[in-house]
Amino acid sequence: MPQNYLSRPRVLSPQEADLAQTRVLLEYTLRRNERHNEELAELLDHLPEQAREKLLLAIGIFEAANVQLREVLRDIDGKER
Repeated sequence: MPQNYLSRPRVLSPQEADLAQTRVLLEYTLRRNERHNEELAELLDHLPEQAREKLLLAIGIFEAANVQLREVLRDIDGKER
């Protein structure tokens, strides 16, 4: 629910504040993992085949983690509202 400048800000309960902080950390981690994947993908063409396969696996692991982080964020959305 958007707040206008004339309304009093809503005070968060400790539980809501924890969820808000958790959300910020998860969003940061998600963005960081996405950026790492981009940087790692740039290295693929410069690696020998065996190393490239391992790096692709690592990139996939980051993406699998991101899928889970997005799920956690969706779960938090349901509790914040």
